[in-house]
Amino acid sequence: MKSAIVLLGYGSPDSRDHIIEYLRDVYGGREPPQRAVEETMNKYAAFGYKSPSTEILYSLRDKLEKSLPEHDIYLGFKHWKPSMRDTASAVIQKGYSDIYLVPLFPIRNKSILKSYNIPFMEFLGNNSGVNAKMINGMEEIPDLFNHWVQSLGSIYRDSGDMVIFTAHSLPYKVSEEKEYYSGFVSMAARIAESLGITHWTYAFQSKGAYGSGWLEPSVQLRLEELKTEHFRRVLTVPIGFYYDHLEVLYDLDTIFGNSVRERGLEYVRAQLPNDSDKSVNIIKKGVEMVK
Repeated sequence: MKSAIVLLGYGSPDSRDHIIEYLRDVYGGREPPQRAVEETMNKYAAFGYKSPSTEILYSLRDKLEKSLPEHDIYLGFKHWKPSMRDTASAVIQKGYSDIYLVPLFPIRNKSILKSYNIPFMEFLGNNSGVNAKMINGMEEIPDLFNHWVQSLGSIYRDSGDMVIFTAHSLPYKVSEEKEYYSGFVSMAARIAESLGITHWTYAFQSKGAYGSGWLEPSVQLRLEELKTEHFRRVLTVPIGFYYDHLEVLYDLDTIFGNSVRERGLEYVRAQLPNDSDKSVNIIKKGVEMVK
């Protein structure tokens, strides 16, 4: 019998009319604050009210189905459709004995477990015949490292480039997310070293509007620290992300990119794995690692 691979992601509304429904889910069923509605509407308006992330993930699913005929491939979203709960129900009805959960986040962290793996297991319930195996982070997969080396290598020119590796900020102290912090910095260092890049740093992006104790330093702080007379370009390498969505396209490319250009520098960003053939291989290797 086939086994199931479940790709897990945050989720994104697919039209302007669905943004309020999406935000209600983000806010646990409550009506979202007006500020959140306005910010989200403005962000999505810049991209025709539709993030490319949904199409990328459906394309990735289709490619995996062709490449892995012995598996059925599912998508499950934390805050959109199909929801993780609905996907878990579909998987249960099929009666798979082996299920592989693949949250599409490259660097191991506690939030993946809390927000994706543990809830999905709860949705599966007490099905004693199910053998569910979970992936938390993909930084140990050589194909992912090689993707970033090639992606950065294709845009890097010379010492006039300042490289900033980025990852999503999380509402925790470093002591609470040591593995995430050290995994991120270590991966950035290895990529830079493999390309002989000496002018590089790391930073966190997309800090939430609420709460305190978010991981620092921010990309804006790194830009403020930068001695701009030494560089012509700022290259961002979002190794903490797996596919294009608005936290990369808007928070990084638009907001941060504009800040870079206001300082008279050129802004360039390395491409993510998305639904590439390399991405298919990364997920295949991840599943093989936990078999």
